[in-house]
Amino acid sequence: MDLQMSLTATVASMLKTAFGANPNFSSGTVLTRDHLTKPRLQALSLLANAQATLQQPDLLDDAITSLEVRLAAAVISHAILNPYVVDWDVDQFVDPLPTAKDMFIYFEHPNIGSLDAPATVLNRHGRLLVWYLPGIIHGARIQLLSELHLSIKDSLRSKSKHKPKDLSKVNKCYGHQHQPVDSPIYGHGRISMSPATFMQAHHVGYSLSSVKLSLRSLRRLVDNLHQSASLKRKATRKWLQQIAHVEKFWSDITMVTLPDLARAGSEVVSAKTGSVLNEDPLDWPSVYTNINVIVNQETPLHEDAGSAPTLLDLLVSLGSHDANFLVPDLGAKILYLPGTMIFLAGKILSHSVPKWGRGERIAIVHYMKDRVHDRLQVTRPTWAVQRDIMSSVLSHN
Repeated sequence: MDLQMSLTATVASMLKTAFGANPNFSSGTVLTRDHLTKPRLQALSLLANAQATLQQPDLLDDAITSLEVRLAAAVISHAILNPYVVDWDVDQFVDPLPTAKDMFIYFEHPNIGSLDAPATVLNRHGRLLVWYLPGIIHGARIQLLSELHLSIKDSLRSKSKHKPKDLSKVNKCYGHQHQPVDSPIYGHGRISMSPATFMQAHHVGYSLSSVKLSLRSLRRLVDNLHQSASLKRKATRKWLQQIAHVEKFWSDITMVTLPDLARAGSEVVSAKTGSVLNEDPLDWPSVYTNINVIVNQETPLHEDAGSAPTLLDLLVSLGSHDANFLVPDLGAKILYLPGTMIFLAGKILSHSVPKWGRGERIAIVHYMKDRVHDRLQVTRPTWAVQRDIMSSVLSHN
């Protein structure tokens, strides 16, 4: 059995154990935390057992173990059974409101508060806006992955190579350096990689008030795709090869949590063949077409301009820090310790990582570009819905 099938089967088994049976969900029902109190407590016990089993793991450098699969399944199961529901329709939330300086004049402002246990965030119709998966990566794996970043330390870029006209915006756009340790070992900066992207200047913009595309933008819809320059470097390609088995497992997790997004990403990776001008062939290991490595930097408050509402980001936290991940649109302060994975609708939810108190922060940020999907004629994914995810997993044999 491959990892994705094994993960799905284990999540299904844990959910059936948590419910005590194979539950039936009526169409349109959004299950709240109050509905799921008893199965959530059972899932918490299963998570504790999975964590205890991995107290002294024998992890492999080049493969994911069955115990890691079990840990991931336990975290995902708990998150499914710990939903926070915001009382607005996400489609209406993303509709342009040219006169609205504050979206929450029109929508109730959620106040989720502090999160430190696996959870999901849904809109009123059960659409998944956030998967919060703390502790899904074991400490020993965190250490192995963090150490691999030393090989690309010299490739990190600490400032944008494109000098903005307004110098005051450099740090706002690129992130402030933050290293609250005496002798940081992982460096500072970021590196971006993609097997198929537009040149950095490519941008299709429009005014929400006029909804008018410029002629220049229309012409650039047919620009050629390029492989990112970072993938020409031996160190970057070697690093990608070394973490490929982990990236593929993270894609398996995406298949369980956001199946249609994973479908769209896989189609893009396949469709890019022959469409990338300067391609130096490599085995791209992720369903996400863009990976950024960010080391010892704050992340300014922002939304993901080049994405689409249903193209959720995947953020992986490594290193040794104690940072928080802030989502003010949800009123959420999320503990973002190493070993955490977050899937986030970053196109519509502003988010940031401010200064932290100790240690070094490494983030592996995965995302997709809506215009790349459009260029390769791959349809946008639909929203993942709570009851569909639960029904699909529970129907697994």
